Amino acid sequence: MKIVVTGATGFLGAEVVLSALRRGHCIVALGGSTLPLARAATGGDAISVRQLDLTRPDLAETLLLEEFPDAIINCVGTREPDGLDAAGDAAAAGDNAAAGGTAGDAEARATALNVEVPRRLARVAHHLSAKLVHISADSVFDGARGDYAHTDTPAPTGVFARTKADGERAVLDAARGLASVVRVPPLHGNSAGVTGGRSFHERLFARWAAGARPTLPDTVLRQPLDAGNLADVLVELCERPNLGGVWHWAGTTALTPFETARRIAERFGLDPAKFVSPAPPPPAANASPVTDATPAATAPTTAPATAPTTVSASPPPARRDLRLSLAPLAGKLRTLPLDFDSVLERLRTPPAFAAWLATQTGTAAGTRSAGAIPLLIKGRDF
Repeated sequence: MKIVVTGATGFLGAEVVLSALRRGHCIVALGGSTLPLARAATGGDAISVRQLDLTRPDLAETLLLEEFPDAIINCVGTREPDGLDAAGDAAAAGDNAAAGGTAGDAEARATALNVEVPRRLARVAHHLSAKLVHISADSVFDGARGDYAHTDTPAPTGVFARTKADGERAVLDAARGLASVVRVPPLHGNSAGVTGGRSFHERLFARWAAGARPTLPDTVLRQPLDAGNLADVLVELCERPNLGGVWHWAGTTALTPFETARRIAERFGLDPAKFVSPAPPPPAANASPVTDATPAATAPTTAPATAPTTVSASPPPARRDLRLSLAPLAGKLRTLPLDFDSVLERLRTPPAFAAWLATQTGTAAGTRSAGAIPLLIKGRDF
């Protein structure tokens, strides 16, 4: 099967490429300026690497029509704020001063990547009769009750969640019967390069090594997910054309971001009390659904007429439960969901911070003590 992977050099996209190659598929990897890394990491005749700006619809559509893939896995999108990057979180939230732009700029970028790119990919997939697998987020729900079924109606709060919900609808409208939308929680894993920096634990290490003690919410319950495990699911969905529509996938352990960071600190032999703090809970608010009134001047000119997204008039509840029901999809796939202990076992010490970790734990980076991750030694381990 020929599979086009968009965002192929991103955190998830790189895992999807590796998973698809392991399963014997031919890959066309589309991404940005770091594409040579993907070629060096995978190699072989089974992968073709192309650098492409997917916000250029003419170039993207021409390439896809030339390649004529059997399936497309879309890993392009904006990153959800996670509290570890003040500038990045401000940009996602539309904070002008911290982001160095306007709230309109932040929302326009989110709309372009989370709504318009998926819409165009879905139109091409429909034209080619190709399977399209698209990534959405658990935060399309407001978190008022938890244990959300894949049939539940989204109620997003904030720019990121709203554009993700709009992107779901755009994909399903344009490629109905050919599209699978997978809602997922935040991802964990190991990104490429010496410093990494794309996954949650790598960003925690960067903050810790800089002397910071991150303050994270203890009031949002989610199911941390391993990026490699999700990649296997996305590729398997390409192999299963009958599994269309909206699905949920996540880990089996429910944790808050604060609890997740504590577990990560413990995994690497660090004292959680010294390296992470709980954020004060937000004020409680009763959310009431209203219709999102987007000004006509900011609406995409190419968007088809669809029902407006329902958003919350107030901030989400003080305690949010974003747990997803996994049974419908888990019962149909060979890939199994992982608990958080299994996710933790896959995490590696970012090489750039191995020496720092050794000084903190009093162990050599290559030993198995106090939760330290051993370095692999050539000739012994591979």
